[in-house]
Amino acid sequence: MFRVVQKMYGLLPPIDPPPNHQPPGPRQLIFAGVCVAFAFLLSICVYTGQYYWRHNFLLSTKDSVLPGLYMLSSNQISSGSIVLFHPQQRIDAHFHSVTGRHLPERGVLKPVYRVGPFEVCHNSTGIYLDKKLLPWSLFGTSFNLRCFPFGDDAVFVMSDRTFYSLDSRHYGPISRDDVVGVFVPIFTWKAPDDDGS
Repeated sequence: MFRVVQKMYGLLPPIDPPPNHQPPGPRQLIFAGVCVAFAFLLSICVYTGQYYWRHNFLLSTKDSVLPGLYMLSSNQISSGSIVLFHPQQRIDAHFHSVTGRHLPERGVLKPVYRVGPFEVCHNSTGIYLDKKLLPWSLFGTSFNLRCFPFGDDAVFVMSDRTFYSLDSRHYGPISRDDVVGVFVPIFTWKAPDDDGS
């Protein structure tokens, strides 16, 4: 009890550091700061389910692509590549009248399914891309067959990882002019609820 009172009122002598103790240098402090900043950024992304893009690097926790760190590349847009795009306007306004979905308001990271030219058709069974039925494209609406041809400037983005992905099945193909660039993964990790699809 007496030692507790001494510690509370600062009566105990200060504890000397070990003989070989060295204070952290500038490199250690910078490394620790970078680690803390990265951990803070990662926690925000995981909590909000968003991505953060800065200086050609992108950290994503979305379901459309594998969560991880991506880097901007000079690769050309092709089927299977992952693109970041900022939608500006619809290529075909009739697509909205069919699906009823709005374009996303900010940048989106999505895999490329097909690069134009191609034809997109709708009917009561779903959405067809060049006469091939797309998965998870039945929205519960009934309408007659309607087809929309798209040219070389069209890009059809679609994720096959989750049913809840809002992509070209909902708001139609995007324009090449809206694509910021092609991103490649630096490292990725498996989401806790990822079934490997």
